[in-house]
Amino acid sequence: MPSFFKNQKSKNNLRSQANQTSSEQTESSLKSLLLRICCLRTLPLLIGTATLFKIKSPSRLVYPLGIIVLFLSITIASNFQEHLYEGLHVARFLLHMPLFSIIPILLLIIAFLKNRKKQHR
Repeated sequence: MPSFFKNQKSKNNLRSQANQTSSEQTESSLKSLLLRICCLRTLPLLIGTATLFKIKSPSRLVYPLGIIVLFLSITIASNFQEHLYEGLHVARFLLHMPLFSIIPILLLIIAFLKNRKKQHR
């Protein structure tokens, strides 16, 4: 067998091994992403909601909040491109601007006015 064909076979073997490795890495990264979403997003949501509504056991809220999150995840964006557009363009003005600039400035003004009234008394 000519060396050219041997090289092609070895290249194909390397490619298939690389594809298997990348698919394993993708699967691993998806598992870690799911774990981070569950631990870093859902658990504080449950605990915060239970504290807000004075529910003694946060585990009672797992199904109701899970259904709400599932419904919102389906209705917010129908595909990935729409999700990216909403995240990069819409959320920037409707969510990030108020949360990171307008609300802190308003809270600073309110705190300043409250402290000013206390100093005059």
